[in-house]
Amino acid sequence: MSQDTSPQKQNPNNESSSPTMRHFNLERSKQILFSQIEDGCSARFKSFFKSHIMDRFLHTAILYFVAFFQLQALQRSKKAASRAECAALKREMHHHLQELSPIYATIIMQESDYHHTQQDKKFFEGLYETTTEILMQAFQGQRRQAILEEELGRVLRTNQFNTLANRRRSAGHISQSSLTVRELYALKHEGDPSLNSRTLANLYQKKANQGSVTL
Repeated sequence: MSQDTSPQKQNPNNESSSPTMRHFNLERSKQILFSQIEDGCSARFKSFFKSHIMDRFLHTAILYFVAFFQLQALQRSKKAASRAECAALKREMHHHLQELSPIYATIIMQESDYHHTQQDKKFFEGLYETTTEILMQAFQGQRRQAILEEELGRVLRTNQFNTLANRRRSAGHISQSSLTVRELYALKHEGDPSLNSRTLANLYQKKANQGSVTL
């Protein structure tokens, strides 16, 4: 997690000069949170929480919210926001969502356990709750909790697939790269569990045949 990332070349694992992430260190925040949750979570989730893919998931989510809050600040500013500045931040948000989708898809494919539905549900609830907590720490002190929770829910959750996603699935053209984060969440958690599990299993089989996902 040492690479520079935009906007403003920020790295959530280092102290940042940005108003949105001042004094935030991802690794330190994870260590503190782990000490708070380790007695109440499974060995499987403990291992996952310390994994590289969890780091990538959190890192990308943080960068999305950096752009999100910068856009909000720009739009609220008394100084008229230029269309170019707003458009650039919207592109940043879209870019980070595109990066988040395959990471989330890999987590779903590797960690789903349809033979033990309660443990599976608890695992993904843990993912959502710990992600929320890390984001709260990254953007603490800015009275943004409600906005952050609402936006994270919007990003990850949806009531149903959109029309295009339904067409892709029914046509057999569904893949982890063609689904958005919200569509992946819906495939994991909503609708017909047996159908969704078969679809996810098919995605995982395709992934195994084609080689590992590069993140």
